[in-house]
Amino acid sequence: MKDDEQATLLKEAGILPATPQAGTALAIKADLQLPWSQLRKLKSWLALFGVKLESEHAIRSSLKAALPTYTAKDIPMIQKSGDVLLAATVFLPHLETVLLQYLDMLDAKGLLTWHGVIPEGEIWLKLGGDHGGGSFKFVMQVANVRHPNSLANTIPLCVFNAKDTPANLKTALGLYAAQVEDLMATGKWKDKKFVLFIFGDYEFQTTNFGLSGSSGAFPCLHCHCAKKVMDAPVSERSADNKSPRSLDTLKVHHTNFLAAGGQLSIAKHPKNAIREPIIPIPV
Repeated sequence: MKDDEQATLLKEAGILPATPQAGTALAIKADLQLPWSQLRKLKSWLALFGVKLESEHAIRSSLKAALPTYTAKDIPMIQKSGDVLLAATVFLPHLETVLLQYLDMLDAKGLLTWHGVIPEGEIWLKLGGDHGGGSFKFVMQVANVRHPNSLANTIPLCVFNAKDTPANLKTALGLYAAQVEDLMATGKWKDKKFVLFIFGDYEFQTTNFGLSGSSGAFPCLHCHCAKKVMDAPVSERSADNKSPRSLDTLKVHHTNFLAAGGQLSIAKHPKNAIREPIIPIPV
């Protein structure tokens, strides 16, 4: 039986569409998270049954059209050796534009959910980063979906090939500081406001909030409890030790640090707030 005859029979029988609609191959690749090599094998197998997906060129063109527009630059970064060299950096310049488009897409597909926990008038947005494989990735995840931590719900905002030192993070992520402030202050999707959270390992979070790190005298992200009393029961800690950190207290303590000379040897006096927060999301 010839290919066209087989395809006609399959189509008439309603078993499989002989010519799937445009975008089917891209949807298969995305839903199954297939690399290009596996998608090629799947296309070849389906072709045996008269099902012909789009060409790889057409799939790549559709993918390019569906992706947000990234900007690529070589930016001076501190490398592991300590030298300042140009590092390849790719980023999305306009966070809110990409976010609103993504929410429109999720809404159109009926994928938004509030989990019975998120207030109906809010969209929860997670921003976070991690270093691995020689590069740092800063990503965005919308929490109002069934699997908020999934790879399919992760949108890279910025990637650079260098260590995640405080200086490098400030250089690369400083672009988003004002955008995040605007998003929290006035940003809305339809009638829903945005609530933002920061996520990542402890090193990234302490760096983002301007703290000297987990070995400091006041290492906690959330309160001013001194390291030396952390082993004591909570009931035995003083009210001062339990006082919460906030963006305001971080800024005040950092100002005090600079006023006192800005030397690391005095970092414990301003509660280890030795730098300004980079992404100003509430602690």
